[in-house]
Amino acid sequence: MLGLYHAWYKNYPQSNFHTFNDMPEWKGMDKIGHAYGVYAESLASMELWRWTGIDREKRRWYGGRSGPVYHTVMEVLDGFSAEWGWSWGMWAPTLSAVVCSLHRNWHGMSNASSSNFLITTNIIKTPN
Repeated sequence: MLGLYHAWYKNYPQSNFHTFNDMPEWKGMDKIGHAYGVYAESLASMELWRWTGIDREKRRWYGGRSGPVYHTVMEVLDGFSAEWGWSWGMWAPTLSAVVCSLHRNWHGMSNASSSNFLITTNIIKTPN
């Protein structure tokens, strides 16, 4: 928390803890970032726990809960920032990401979230 504060929040104005409804901003697209961030952090944490040698079930629970904890730290820091605020809207994507990461491990889900695009020179021209 201290490292994140010094890396990001230190140079921004601070205030008392407050909330902010950011759901209308960015048309909710940042919530996709929250969901993917929590999902990726949870999976990375599960892999880190594997190195400790603990069993799979414990790794799943420790790792699956790590992502939301990391994001909660960011939200707390947002709550003390004058330019942002604690966002209640981040909880739905955060919890859904946890469910996805735990589900992936329980049921052998092999496909992680991905995004693809194709660049092509075959452009279809429409007539005037």
